[in-house]
Amino acid sequence: MSFINKLENNTIIVTNYVNKLNILRDLNNSSKLYNINFISMDELIKKFYFSYDENAIYYLMNKYNMNVDTSLVYLKNLYYVDINENYDNSKLNSLRDIKKDLIDNKLLIFDDLFLNYIKNKKLIFYNYNYFTKLEKDLIKKLADITDVLIISKEYEINKHD
Repeated sequence: MSFINKLENNTIIVTNYVNKLNILRDLNNSSKLYNINFISMDELIKKFYFSYDENAIYYLMNKYNMNVDTSLVYLKNLYYVDINENYDNSKLNSLRDIKKDLIDNKLLIFDDLFLNYIKNKKLIFYNYNYFTKLEKDLIKKLADITDVLIISKEYEINKHD
């Protein structure tokens, strides 16, 4: 696997669980030792922006009279709004206000140490077909902080007789 040759120490590989197992298998067969970490895209988003727990869900359910599924949809969409932005859309402004409310009540969990952790590391996004708008924005922000490499999904060419 040519990907293994691109690895360096202090690397974080952003990929899914199946790819992680394949990489670990290939690393096990190689003769080198690497200081690398694995993280999923969801974990990276939560560490870079914020995460939430059941208290935030419970708060939304009680204050805004939502059910669990609706609360989760709102929480996942909070990543897309900026609390300092004034939007032309009333729904976006409402979402922004909910985000402010959750921040004021300390219900969103921010990882203040994560940015310092990744500063001297190389980030490799491995085997993704595409990136969402949020993921593209995240990659741009990460590229300003540290070295980012994107290795696209490789497809095997099957020749049929």
